[in-house]
Amino acid sequence: MSAPALPSTPGLTTAGLLQDGEVVIVACKPSLWFILLRKAGSLLLAGAVALAAYLIDVVGVVDLGRPQAVAAAGVVCTCGVLIWLTIDRATRLYMLTDRRIVRVSGVLRQSVAEARLTDVVNLTLYRSLRERLFGLGTIVVSTAAAGGVAGEFSWFMIDQPHQRVALTREAIDKVAGRGR
Repeated sequence: MSAPALPSTPGLTTAGLLQDGEVVIVACKPSLWFILLRKAGSLLLAGAVALAAYLIDVVGVVDLGRPQAVAAAGVVCTCGVLIWLTIDRATRLYMLTDRRIVRVSGVLRQSVAEARLTDVVNLTLYRSLRERLFGLGTIVVSTAAAGGVAGEFSWFMIDQPHQRVALTREAIDKVAGRGR
């Protein structure tokens, strides 16, 4: 049974990444939930510190000066984290072609990890509790290339993870001659 084709993310560009004649099967980014879930602990901590500082000042336990300034600083920190995560998500691209699997990531320092489908030895789907709650998953690609050099990279917090694993396995089988 063939896995259903998944739509690519609108506005996604694969320019400069494709080889001659290469066909894109999937091109996607992390889910929008990535922005809130990736650093949920940091976001909660920034909000909690701002709220605690504000409440301590209002109750009068400690005079922190202007409680509005303390709360504003917490809001600015929280917004800073959200902006960074939005940029982080925007710089990520996950791509499966008829020949390779690719991950592009990095805000200040871009990293491109890729593996020929013939070198993929294992696909692992991880789904933390928060990912399962939002229908997401993280696919880890393990490779063994010529000379025994192994590598590993991940597609973080993608939607439709089971279908994307199925499409990747199907592409690997096809390249290996096991396809239909």
